[in-house]
Amino acid sequence: MRRPSSFIPLWLTLAACLSSAATSHAALAVSNIDAANHGSALVIGTNWRDPDQTQLGIIEVRWATAFTTGTNSLGYTLDEISVGMAAVWDGGINSLVAKLYTDASDEPGTLIMELNRTGFTEIDTGLQDSQLSMEHYDAAGYTLAPATTYWVELSAAQLDFDQPDHAEWTMARPAGNGGGFIDHSGEGWSITDPALTYTTDEPNWTSNAFVEETGVLSINATAIPEPSMEAFTSLSALVLLACTARRRR
Repeated sequence: MRRPSSFIPLWLTLAACLSSAATSHAALAVSNIDAANHGSALVIGTNWRDPDQTQLGIIEVRWATAFTTGTNSLGYTLDEISVGMAAVWDGGINSLVAKLYTDASDEPGTLIMELNRTGFTEIDTGLQDSQLSMEHYDAAGYTLAPATTYWVELSAAQLDFDQPDHAEWTMARPAGNGGGFIDHSGEGWSITDPALTYTTDEPNWTSNAFVEETGVLSINATAIPEPSMEAFTSLSALVLLACTARRRR
């Protein structure tokens, strides 16, 4: 009777090494939280519809901020998107909708997905009225292409004048005004100035009125790892050893 192969444990060990080599952990890729400003942009709430401010009404407001991924050749797994909100009350956060879009000539293009809110974190920015609520959204492990621009859009799920909810997206200073973003990954991630807005009164994507500012945003992503050369070398050695043992039988 042939004895069980003694190479099985080696194969199991190699499989464990391969698994270990392909495992990465989610990390903060890019953020502009440190550039958070006093200004904020109304996403949900009432607004004046005429210049003399005599007619108060609700208009649809959509805001979008762009980010560009790093240069990792296999792309990234998008783990979480967080947006910084300055003021949220009357149930406003329950009416807030966050979506991810492709880029189409420097504005939101095709809808990729609606993001799922998972919670929030309160941050003290040190500013007057400094409490910042970072609202966290799960991105369902979507794969981002390398060196590619995407847009995060905030809007209202529904508009109700009788019971208006309220939510404001905190703005961040651009790089030319003492602000900008931090590329935590070191791989070339960026957040683009300025934010764009789209309303029912002005149904086109246009730059905002906050001097080229953009929405406070942070992106958590995992770089998809290259296959480990060390693991492939181990595999080659193991195959050679197995073939040599077979010839000796």
